[in-house]
Amino acid sequence: MQPVFGLIVDDRSIAVKNLIRDLFSPVRRQSVHQLGVFLCEVKPLFVADPVFDKQGNIIEAVHIISDITPRKQAEEGLQRAHEALEKRVEERTADLMKSNRKLETEIKDRKLTEENLKNTLQELQETKDMLIQSEKLAAIGRLTTGIAHEILNPVNIISMRLQMLKESEGMSDGVREALNIIRDQLDRISEISRNLGQFSRVSEKHVTMNNLNKIIEEILNLYAPQFKVEDIGIDIQYDPDLLLIPLDKDKVQQVILNILSNAVAAMSGQKTRMLRIITKPTPPKDSVQIIISDTGTGIDDNYIDKVFDPFFTTREPGKGVGLGLYISYGIIKDHGGKIWAENNEWGGASFFIELPVGKDVNS
Repeated sequence: MQPVFGLIVDDRSIAVKNLIRDLFSPVRRQSVHQLGVFLCEVKPLFVADPVFDKQGNIIEAVHIISDITPRKQAEEGLQRAHEALEKRVEERTADLMKSNRKLETEIKDRKLTEENLKNTLQELQETKDMLIQSEKLAAIGRLTTGIAHEILNPVNIISMRLQMLKESEGMSDGVREALNIIRDQLDRISEISRNLGQFSRVSEKHVTMNNLNKIIEEILNLYAPQFKVEDIGIDIQYDPDLLLIPLDKDKVQQVILNILSNAVAAMSGQKTRMLRIITKPTPPKDSVQIIISDTGTGIDDNYIDKVFDPFFTTREPGKGVGLGLYISYGIIKDHGGKIWAENNEWGGASFFIELPVGKDVNS
C-alpha cells in the first residue's frame, strides 16, 4: 500500500482538517482530480496513525488511503458463488426429494404388484390342484358305473340265498350267528357300491337359500346324545349376520356329518375332547366359511394333501373305506366352493369349507 499524502502537525484534529483542506486546494488540483477518479472507481480504506515525540505529544500524522477494491470484488464474488451454490443445493435437494418420492411410489407399486402376483400364483396353484382332483373324480366316475353293477349283482344273489338259509329249520345258533356276520358284510359291500355309484351319475340338485348356522344347529341337535356319551365339549362361534346362500341342504349336511363323524373318531381315547365350530364371512364377503376343529390326533404332514383322495383312510381295517371326505370334496366343488384341512393349535385337525354367496350352482 502506497501513502497518498503525509503531513506533520501538532494535533490529530488539525491534521485531519489540514488533510481535507489540502486535498481540495488549487495546489492539489491534479491530486484532487486523481483522488476524485479514485473515489468514484474504487473502494478506499482510510488509515490515520499519529506520531508522538518523547514527551508524548503528537508531532505528525500519517494518513494512508489504500485500494481494497480487489478484496471487495473477491468477497462479492465469493458471496455470489455462495448464493449460487445454496440455490443449486436447494434445487438439487428438491430434485432428490422428488426422485425419492417417485422411488417410494415405485417401490410401493412394485410390492403391490409382487403381492398380486403371489396371490395369482397361489390361485393358479389352487386351480391346478382342483383340476387334478377333478380328473380323479372323473376317472372314478367312469370306473364306478361298471364296478357298482358288477359288484351289486352277485351281492344281491348271495343276499337272497343267505336269506333262504336263515329261514331253514334246525340251524344251530353258531351257524345262524355266522350267517348274520356274512349278512352284515354283504350290507357293507352294498353301501360301498352305492357310495361309488354317486359319481357315476349326475344327481338332481335341490338348491334353496339357506342359513348355514341353522343347518349346523340341526346337525348338532342330532349329534347331541352322542356328544354327551362321548363327553365332548362344544364351542360354537356363529356369525349372527351370516348371509343366506344358495345350496343343496341335504348334500351340505352330508359334508358336515362326514367331518363331525371323523372328528368324533379322531378324539376317541383323547383326554381332552372339544369341538369348535365357527361360521364367518370371508373378505370381501363374497363367500361364507365354516371351520370345524377338534382335539384329536391331527393329520400326519405326509397325508394332509391326500385326505380327499378316494379310498384314503388312516383308520383301522373295517372302520372306514376312505370315501367320506372324497364325497364331501365333490359336493363342495359342485357348489363352486373349496374345502381343505390343516392341523390346529390343539394338536387336532381343522377342516375349512368355503361356499360362495349368491352363486347359482344350478348353472
